[in-house]
Amino acid sequence: MKVMVVSDSHGNFKDFYHICKKESPEVVLFLGDLTKDAYEILDIFPNIKFHIVRGNCDYDDLNTEDEKIIMLENFRIFLTHGHMYQVKRNYKLISAKLKNADIVLFGHTHAQYIKKTEDGVLFNPGALVLGSYGLIEITNNKEIKIKHKNLS
Repeated sequence: MKVMVVSDSHGNFKDFYHICKKESPEVVLFLGDLTKDAYEILDIFPNIKFHIVRGNCDYDDLNTEDEKIIMLENFRIFLTHGHMYQVKRNYKLISAKLKNADIVLFGHTHAQYIKKTEDGVLFNPGALVLGSYGLIEITNNKEIKIKHKNLS
């Protein structure tokens, strides 16, 4: 299963469209800051499953959750934008979420980040508006590979 992780598009619809076309993911996990972009992309790619949470710049989106937990294969994944966990200061609060999830995904800082711990993985794909996103691949053996990607 190929999963694309996107955060902080901030109106960068063209690149969002481009990476969906290029990567052909089965699932897109959008971590906020212009959910409008994600919903427009969802309309263009109806065969891709989307999970969307809102960020601090999505104050006019009252219908999307701030955070959610989803299951992909056997992996429990926590999605949030990160602003409610003060991720621009440190990762202490967000790390605590690893007790309830195998993978914690967040954005907000606009900086790529990955840390593997004995509890799970913390992952920030960076900001699409700055040209970065993430990929998660879940193999048939139920192994997981997480990596950063940049627009090319």
